[in-house]
Amino acid sequence: MQPRHGTHCKEACRGLSHQFIKPPPGATNTERQYIQSLEPPKERLWLHYTAFLRFLQPFFERTVIFMAKTAKRPDGRFQRQVYLGRINGKRQYKVVYGKTEKEVEKKVREIKNQLDRGINIVESSTPFADCVKKWLSTMKFQTSESQYNLYEYRISVFVERLGNYPLRHIKPENLQAVLNDIAVNNPTTNNPSSYKTVLNYKNTVQIFYKYLTDNRYIDFDSSKALIIPKQAAPKKDRRALTTEEQNRVRTFKHRAQLPAMIAMLCGLRRGEISALKWSDIDFKEKTITVSKSFDFKNNKVKLPKTAASIRTVPMPDELIQFLKPLKGKKNSLVVTNTKGGTMTETNWRHLWESYLYNYNHTFGDLKGWKPTLHNKKEPMVVEPFTMHCLRHTYATLLYDADVDVMTARDLLGHSDVQTTMGIYTHLSEEKKKSSIEKLNDFLNSASQHASQKAV
Repeated sequence: MQPRHGTHCKEACRGLSHQFIKPPPGATNTERQYIQSLEPPKERLWLHYTAFLRFLQPFFERTVIFMAKTAKRPDGRFQRQVYLGRINGKRQYKVVYGKTEKEVEKKVREIKNQLDRGINIVESSTPFADCVKKWLSTMKFQTSESQYNLYEYRISVFVERLGNYPLRHIKPENLQAVLNDIAVNNPTTNNPSSYKTVLNYKNTVQIFYKYLTDNRYIDFDSSKALIIPKQAAPKKDRRALTTEEQNRVRTFKHRAQLPAMIAMLCGLRRGEISALKWSDIDFKEKTITVSKSFDFKNNKVKLPKTAASIRTVPMPDELIQFLKPLKGKKNSLVVTNTKGGTMTETNWRHLWESYLYNYNHTFGDLKGWKPTLHNKKEPMVVEPFTMHCLRHTYATLLYDADVDVMTARDLLGHSDVQTTMGIYTHLSEEKKKSSIEKLNDFLNSASQHASQKAV
């Protein structure tokens, strides 16, 4: 006599040992005799058979539920129950409604298509605020405490407006409306936000939506359509250093002087300097080869972001004389952190803060200033600048040397010549203004000289 199918069979398979299948509790004498009399090949066959049935069980469940008939409600509408799967060990269902059977069938097909694409329909109905909590709980172990606090604060502005909305109901225009309000009224200062501030909020919500799409909560990223509103404060133009400031960079001794000189005289970016090795510098040919860059987001060396960034830049004699005494081993990094490792985003920030502090203390006029109990930091008297300002200075030097725009594009590593044209056009306008001012000064001087001569 064959044993009954169902719980006893499954329990029998779970109790399989090396020699025999143990009869489950509550089995009849006939079942016990049959199970104990099985030979090893039959044991394996029985195990495979029951395991196969367990494997097919979810498919049978889903098929049966999707094939369930549509029922008509007392109010005249139609409904059908759809099985969504197991969440935390419990079966989850969704009831769809429609005025006609065709409308219900259409909704069922849409749900089935979403399930086939791996979309978690249960989570897509979760309120926006609850999804943010899950995201923050994962980010807590993937980023620094300070960065986590920034994410938490920025996303809270979106939660305040959209927290109760189901995730799948939030459209791009809802996110854009929040971003527009941030641009007009900064949540911290109640003043118009800067371009960079709005960009940070935009980046935060896009990181959150990447988490949602990666975990299949949704299949459409509503944050991709976000744009920086025009109401945001205009992006500040990066300035070039004056001749006096350039001379200060040449003479001011600091650990940051090495990368500052490379950026100012060869136009390399921070990431390119972080990945630069002494083997990339050819003193004989007087060139620097840029073939890689450091990815600050993922903390690893990679190829530059565009093919145009891979380039060979000629070194001026001034930079060669500066670098020769500092030359290290062939495969060692040119610029390192204090421990000899690669310069990360944090390393750059600390290095530049130290550089500007000492630069300000050396060249700034701090007479009359005294530290107070609440303000012990020296005020920034001199105009600060960034590493990218030094790169912009290199572009200015190329312009002043009458280097054509196509050559400048190659030396700067721009993928689009329009970027270089924008810099050159801006410099041309500044040069025109300077020329007009010189002309006015000359005419005023000539006029005063003529009037004095007439007297």
